[in-house]
Amino acid sequence: MEHLFRRKIQELTDDLPNKCVVLAVSGGVDSMVLLEEWLQLPKELQAKKTIVCHVNHQLRQESDQEEAMVIAECQRLGVPVRIAKWQHHREFPGGLEAAARAFRYQFFREVMAEVDASYLVTAHHADDQVETMLMKLIRGSSLEGVAGIKPSRDFFGSTLIRPLLSFSKKTIRQKALEQQITFCEDDSNFTTDYQRNRMRWQIIPQLEQENQQLRRHFAEVSEQLFDVLTVEKEFLAQIIHQYVQFDHQEEELIIDTVKWCQELSPSLENRLLEYIFYTYLITLDETISRKQLAYVKRFLHVPTAQVDWHLSKDLTLKKCYHSLIIRKKVVVSQNVMEEFIIREIGTIPLSKTEVIEITTGETHLMDSWQVEVPKDCLPLTIRHRQPGDKIQIANTPVKHQKINRFFINQKISTDQRDKIWILSDKNEQILAILDYRKASILFNQSETDKITVSYKKVNRGVGND
Repeated sequence: MEHLFRRKIQELTDDLPNKCVVLAVSGGVDSMVLLEEWLQLPKELQAKKTIVCHVNHQLRQESDQEEAMVIAECQRLGVPVRIAKWQHHREFPGGLEAAARAFRYQFFREVMAEVDASYLVTAHHADDQVETMLMKLIRGSSLEGVAGIKPSRDFFGSTLIRPLLSFSKKTIRQKALEQQITFCEDDSNFTTDYQRNRMRWQIIPQLEQENQQLRRHFAEVSEQLFDVLTVEKEFLAQIIHQYVQFDHQEEELIIDTVKWCQELSPSLENRLLEYIFYTYLITLDETISRKQLAYVKRFLHVPTAQVDWHLSKDLTLKKCYHSLIIRKKVVVSQNVMEEFIIREIGTIPLSKTEVIEITTGETHLMDSWQVEVPKDCLPLTIRHRQPGDKIQIANTPVKHQKINRFFINQKISTDQRDKIWILSDKNEQILAILDYRKASILFNQSETDKITVSYKKVNRGVGND
């Protein structure tokens, strides 16, 4: 296993001795073996710095024990570890599992931004690949979905890699037993209440009776599909600008319906439309159904002059004469990804086109909007507006103004209001409307220790990550 693991690391990484790496470690057998294998890499493949990230979801009684075990093992191995506890006190429309995953990856993203990590390493393995591809086929999915898990992909400007994807669960478990690697068992992995577990314990064993090389064959199909999709993507990237214009400020794209309908064959139209959605409009964890794509095609070809339609909770369509505008709707602030807690100095990407930096001196963000706040205001929160929000203003009888009234006075559109970031301190007192207004309380602060909050919109296209 060691030889193949090293080869995979060589294939998936570059210049590791000069890079910082974050390892996602749950405490299960897969991630604990990953941790051991990672730390046993030869010197020429060792990262400059490795940081373990563990999330305590607080969903099971064993969660605290798993956290304690991960901390103890990291201390024994001499590896720094970061812990996040998930406070789940509300319902999540997309389901608990999706919300937990969003929290995990947001935590990984924050740590990576803080330490300037080049790679995030997870412990997905060959059995995960088979299970994922089968579930995508059963549920119905795009080619991208059916292709399964990629060995590496972009992760907000860094790279997420999965070096165990060539190893079976059996091999990983055997390695743990042989090396006496400490790990925890999650009892929920053995119940058949979940579809993935039914794949694992009922469907895949039957398929293995037909062919023992099942995992290898699924891996080969996945690789071939990703090869085809890569070639297709390169071609579509060359022609897309003939038919589509992008407004990155408004997070919308505009399709020239006349040129589109006259020049594209039905098959090319289908693939280009799917490429648009998966590249520019939805995240890797979302899907677009064939029915939804059919609706979009109908809008492209319909002769109606002007019409609006809600494609999904996050996307709207607007037919305006010879153009079809597809726009991202505002994501409400309750979304896990739309609130950032800042506890210390560092840089955080707020979105694909926005970044914030916290410094004690000069900022690295040239031409940024800046505000100085007392250091004892930490932790800071950056979020979108909420009902009843007020900001302290000077030279007025009321002293405080509702943020909604400020937006109205500034003639800021409703769509734009929900995209603007609010900065508040540890007591939830609003300190600034980023890029617009500072609270008057900041103008009267004494010369205590201060930190600078710098906000900047970057000229980066939606499709360039």
